[in-house]
Amino acid sequence: MKNINKDLVFFGTIISILFLFYIILPLSRNPDTIHVIFTRYKEPDMSTLLQPFINKKNIHVFIYNKGDDVPGGIPDNANNITIIDIPNLGWDSYGYISHVINNYNNLPTYIANLHASSQYLE
Repeated sequence: MKNINKDLVFFGTIISILFLFYIILPLSRNPDTIHVIFTRYKEPDMSTLLQPFINKKNIHVFIYNKGDDVPGGIPDNANNITIIDIPNLGWDSYGYISHVINNYNNLPTYIANLHASSQYLE
């Protein structure tokens, strides 16, 4: 059962990334902004997941940090990443809904909600 769950999470992560890059981005040739939202708890290194988004035009990355540590793998030259500390409530959805509520009057054209763990990508 454990392998099935890993496979499903891996498959879901890959589908989300493919959807973002091959469906959303081509349709949004001149978007106002795209927000990429990660909710993390204790994932040690996010560099693999952040790589495609760092310093890209019209893309802003928000990391909703539920842990008491600092997210690792964020390059010093990244100018489009914002880290927001939130309480450890719920699952990933708490970070996503917090983002929508806090930015309700200023929502972008597109929002991508992604998991902050790359353990299933290996």
